[in-house]
Amino acid sequence: MTRGLYERGLQALLGASACALLAVEAPRIGFQALASWPTGSMRSDFTNNNGYGAGVFAGWELGPGRVFRLGYDGVWYASSSRAAAGTGIPVASISAVQDGKPRSNSVTAQYLYFPSSDDEGVYFKVGAGASNLMIKGNDDLIFPGSPKPVTITTLKETGVHLACLAGLGYEFGRNWGVLAQYSFITVNNHTLGGVQTGISYRF
Repeated sequence: MTRGLYERGLQALLGASACALLAVEAPRIGFQALASWPTGSMRSDFTNNNGYGAGVFAGWELGPGRVFRLGYDGVWYASSSRAAAGTGIPVASISAVQDGKPRSNSVTAQYLYFPSSDDEGVYFKVGAGASNLMIKGNDDLIFPGSPKPVTITTLKETGVHLACLAGLGYEFGRNWGVLAQYSFITVNNHTLGGVQTGISYRF
């Protein structure tokens, strides 16, 4: 019940922000390509492999040097070399197999500040929104009367949690830019996140 209200509240907040901004002006649309390094519990409990990501965003100018963005980021990691058993994360939220492939999906509202009072050059950003972590793996199930375990592919996830991010970047002009950011969610006192760097393009 509480989780349902929490998820609906996040959806309503993001939806209301989008509707209000769409009524003001047309946004600048862009995309970004990322490399990702897992940190904290993500590295110790799920994977010590680096990953990659991609994202899209829409930005509205709030005034000189200030931009509001709504963005989606997807991050994928290679096969995990770790098991998450014993971390305190609910069993339904983890994969205790060695070939899990963690990936996350995040939708965030972001505030960007450009010290130059323009939307070019150095900028800093903070954001919050909703995210979940999913792990694909193989589980061995034993059925009554079966002589050996049956292996099935499963998809497990943490559910929707509050996502936070902070970072900085540099826009070389009206189109191309580079960025670095740290994003994470917290599940049962375990911080699951990563550091991402990449390039961006604005139309």
